[in-house]
Amino acid sequence: TKQNKTKKLMELHRIIDKTDGKRKKLNSEIVSLQKEISQMKTHMMLVEEIAEFFVDSNINILSPEKTGGLSNDLVLRLLGTYGRNELTQKATESKIKLFAKQFLDPFMVLLNIAGILSMIIWIIDTQIMLNLFLALVLFAIVIFTCTMSFYQEQQATKVIEGFKNLLPQQSTVIRNGQEVSIPAAEIVIGDIVVLKTGQKVPADLRIIHSVEMKVEIASLTGESEPVTLTSSTPQEHKSEKDAQNIAFSGSFVLDGHGIGVVIRTGDHTTIGEIAFLTNQTATMETQMHKDVTSFVKFITIIAVIMGISVFVVGVIRSGGEDIMYIFVNGFIVIIVANVPQGLPATVTSLLTITARTLSKHNVYVKRLDVVETLGSCTTICTDKTGTLTKNQMTVTDVWNDFKLISADFADHFQANNDNNNN
Repeated sequence: TKQNKTKKLMELHRIIDKTDGKRKKLNSEIVSLQKEISQMKTHMMLVEEIAEFFVDSNINILSPEKTGGLSNDLVLRLLGTYGRNELTQKATESKIKLFAKQFLDPFMVLLNIAGILSMIIWIIDTQIMLNLFLALVLFAIVIFTCTMSFYQEQQATKVIEGFKNLLPQQSTVIRNGQEVSIPAAEIVIGDIVVLKTGQKVPADLRIIHSVEMKVEIASLTGESEPVTLTSSTPQEHKSEKDAQNIAFSGSFVLDGHGIGVVIRTGDHTTIGEIAFLTNQTATMETQMHKDVTSFVKFITIIAVIMGISVFVVGVIRSGGEDIMYIFVNGFIVIIVANVPQGLPATVTSLLTITARTLSKHNVYVKRLDVVETLGSCTTICTDKTGTLTKNQMTVTDVWNDFKLISADFADHFQANNDNNNN
């Protein structure tokens, strides 16, 4: 029952208060209990039951504004036990590793092999400078192509790191009977959070007091219509997202104000679960990458067969004399000649131009080879609000004093105000 879980949680907290030595021993049990609490149907509980459940929060049922909140000592221990109120970011590759990864592309490997073979030919016969120039050109093409691919992926990565920006930097909470502003990352389960117009919700909250508070949850649902939150319990069973007494982390307070108790933090919040699913998405091999890999295998097989055939015929016709000359000019030259040196640079240039054109229209791609897949789409089915739009109204034109003012109308008004003041 929830009463037993509350008593158990209180007992564990008191033990942690008395001794830090048992924290590691009890940590797994506390984390397990935290998950149970986060899964409790707090939206179906009365405010009185919420106050009993979060007894350490010292909730004042009659006057929520006078709620005592958690003590600072308990907060420090809860923070050390449960962790910070932050979303776990997916481990990103270092720039050096990401750059080196570009050279593992099958086409780049093939060009590098061709460049090395050309260099070997020049070393054997330094009088033919054409082989040296060919090797340098091949290496330059590889470096240029890999650099462009690396740059494009870096640009896309900076744009896509978005989930952590949904959370506020500072939040107002009640602790030791006083309202204080703290970093949102230091919020713990049981904290009493004060919400006001214009603020973002720092964690999943069960509302215990609301004065015409409306929140926008387009980042979660895609719906642009604001939701009115209350502290009342639904008369009939509803899901948490339909109960209208839960403020989800990352949502934005459009109007009114209220007070809520934290029921989930960090990765356990709804937005945390979405971020986790996003990070777990497997990277699929694009059709273009499959085609390039098949093409490289085909070219390699053809080149090796032709090179061996020419070498064997040359050895037979020469009677086994001057084998090194036949190997260089028959085997290696044939392999290098079969490599389409300009194809990777051409493909990369075209994809880069397309990616930059898309970025000018606020469309970003993670990898260059995705551009080709996107170009193959005939129909895209997507939700509009929060996906194709920002759910933000922007003034573009103003009609004032029988004049149409566009673009930099703010500068226009500022200039008029300065003139009036003078």
